[in-house]
Amino acid sequence: MGMFVGLAPWILYWVLVSNNTFEEAAVAALIAAVVLTGWGITHGKQPYLLDWGTLVWFAALTIISLVADDRFMAEWSYAISNFALAAIVLVSIGMGEPFTRAYARENVPKEYWDSPMFLKSTAVIAWAWLGIFVVMGISTIIARENPSDEMWWNWIVPIGLFIAGIKFNHWYPDHLRQQAGLPPRSGEVPAA
Repeated sequence: MGMFVGLAPWILYWVLVSNNTFEEAAVAALIAAVVLTGWGITHGKQPYLLDWGTLVWFAALTIISLVADDRFMAEWSYAISNFALAAIVLVSIGMGEPFTRAYARENVPKEYWDSPMFLKSTAVIAWAWLGIFVVMGISTIIARENPSDEMWWNWIVPIGLFIAGIKFNHWYPDHLRQQAGLPPRSGEVPAA
């Protein structure tokens, strides 16, 4: 559940920005990121790279939305934000610490953190999310270029991709366990 809390400001932004409320969407996402990160800190949780990236992005986007032309924001803010999220994920992968790994550690006993299965699972799941966020960005550009198909490209495709990501998050660790001849996880929270 932790990773999806980390993505909550993004989900809020995606819903609000679709109504051409750029400033409000950016401010609401920034407030959500501050509140969620602050709540985590007050409860002993160190912020993860996704948390910091989310705070920085929505602070920057709030400023941009206040000074940029509304037409620019209408045309590009949704796509750019998807690519910004993809960039955060790519940075985490490039640093050798895929963003999914921090969340997985919340639910996986410490003795497994260095296991090849854990490392592979969290890396592959992070790459999957990177692909999802890039395709979501492309989808929003297609929607901009094809207004008659806006519902399809701005809503159906991104929501479908997000749901596929959630399902993959749950399926892939068990798939690796099955390949290794291990029983499926019983009652454990997914690895990422």
